Amino acid sequence: MTSITPKFSTVLLYRDYQKNYHSFFAQSMGENSSTKNEKGLYTGLVFHPSRKIQWTAYLDVFKFPWLRYRVLAPSSGYDIMSQFSYIWYKKGQISVRFRYRVKEENTSASKNEKVFLATVNKYQLRFEYKYKLSNIWSIRSRLEGIQYLKESEQKEFGWMAYQDLFFNPKSSKIATNIRLAYFHTDSYNTRIYAFENDVLYASSFPLYYQKGWRMYNNIRYRIYRNIDLWTKISAFYYPELEKIGSGLDEIQGNIKSEVKVQLRLQF
Repeated sequence: MTSITPKFSTVLLYRDYQKNYHSFFAQSMGENSSTKNEKGLYTGLVFHPSRKIQWTAYLDVFKFPWLRYRVLAPSSGYDIMSQFSYIWYKKGQISVRFRYRVKEENTSASKNEKVFLATVNKYQLRFEYKYKLSNIWSIRSRLEGIQYLKESEQKEFGWMAYQDLFFNPKSSKIATNIRLAYFHTDSYNTRIYAFENDVLYASSFPLYYQKGWRMYNNIRYRIYRNIDLWTKISAFYYPELEKIGSGLDEIQGNIKSEVKVQLRLQF
């Protein structure tokens, strides 16, 4: 990592994880969910010509020397991302992000056809807007779309939009934030992940998949000077489903909800 100039910095990283290397708690950078069976070269840059403008980009070229999940032979691919941001100092930000990924996966199994590796192209475009309305209120909006194209198969699409509202007065005992999101994806291949605010020391990236709504509300209440209470109430609503999940995780109905409560005592 180096800063070539005060306005331009870059990073270069090479990784080589052997196919027979196992580490249960490793969280090193990579395309795989586990740190094994991967070689790659990552390079990124940040260009910040002024207080208001920032451009971030990276290129990651990777190779999997051995078999992996849904891939019956050694494979390779690359990942490109570019993001442009316009920033109002301490006031707001507009960001546009484009991401393009290429990988190889098995073709769909068939009795009459042989399974081979097919090229998968995934395009992702995101618009995000943040703005501080006052010392108490602020908003965050996002619109994101994805296109999934697998060789010899039809294109699949997915999109998601959400609106966040934050209430955080400095002198009040209560702070809260609310999200309302709508999503529509053709399949699991076009699923979208989005960060959510959570209780203290926690974070979540839920999966937006199929067609429906997502709502959640975080509340922090300061009971006394050294006692704080956090709660999070969230729910997915799928209007076209009669049940959610399968097996022991199956839920009858079209609403999947969750409640978190956290109490902190400081000494």
